[in-house]
Amino acid sequence: MKFLAELAMKRPVNAFVISAISAALPLTFWLAAAIVGLVTLRKGQTEGIKALSGAILGIVIGAVSTGSLAAYVTVILMCPVVVILALVLRNTQSWAWTLMSASGCGIVLAITAAFALAEPFKVINQELVNFVQQSGQNGLYEQLIMTLTEKNALPMLMAGGSVDMAILSLILARYWQSALFNPGGFRVEFHALRLQPWMVLTLIAMAGLISLWSIFALEPTIMPLLISGTALIHGIVAKKELGGVWLTVFYIALLLFTLYALPLILLLAIADAWFDFRTKIRPSNN
Repeated sequence: MKFLAELAMKRPVNAFVISAISAALPLTFWLAAAIVGLVTLRKGQTEGIKALSGAILGIVIGAVSTGSLAAYVTVILMCPVVVILALVLRNTQSWAWTLMSASGCGIVLAITAAFALAEPFKVINQELVNFVQQSGQNGLYEQLIMTLTEKNALPMLMAGGSVDMAILSLILARYWQSALFNPGGFRVEFHALRLQPWMVLTLIAMAGLISLWSIFALEPTIMPLLISGTALIHGIVAKKELGGVWLTVFYIALLLFTLYALPLILLLAIADAWFDFRTKIRPSNN
């Protein structure tokens, strides 16, 4: 992966071609977004848009060759968002501001998708309903599908998920940038990531307002807190020099016990905004 990042940074045409090929293949769309983010972070808006145009060309080629645009909706949404977030991070050098910008983009996309994609998703919703009815079951999974289709939640979840993928692609792009031009820089800034109290209050207020309309559009208000809480865990592990095994345990617990671990991480991120736990934890004697 680092080889591809290094190759993309040598010449603009390299970034264009890599972005196009990655976007054309459904399983590597995240790589296209990361390349676009890397170029934007390093070279700015003009070169970033050039790389973005490569991704757009790849999307067109992929959609024409497969005869379906549906598989490329996520990358269509996330690549422009990556450019916006990369420019915010480049100009502010603040992950907190970048995450807040991502939340704003996610909310706008979720609301837009709910109305603009309502008609196209009617076919998908009907197919899901037919699948549930034909299965003849009434379990939790089937009830969830029925709820999602009745509330037209799929477009909103897709939009929120696209912004989440954009954030993760930007994190990968920043890691590449650090590895190529500033070794260790990403580790330092990620460990220091912390939302300000007013940012947390803003996210909570937005979540409260959005929930009055639809709880399925809440994802953009959750992701900044999740990233911030994860950064806090990384920062504490690094400060105490606990080793990578603790991070491995953390991620395994997050996967196996998501319903319990996720709220805890969110609460840690909220509390950290006021108490700044990193400053209160003594570093390892080593």
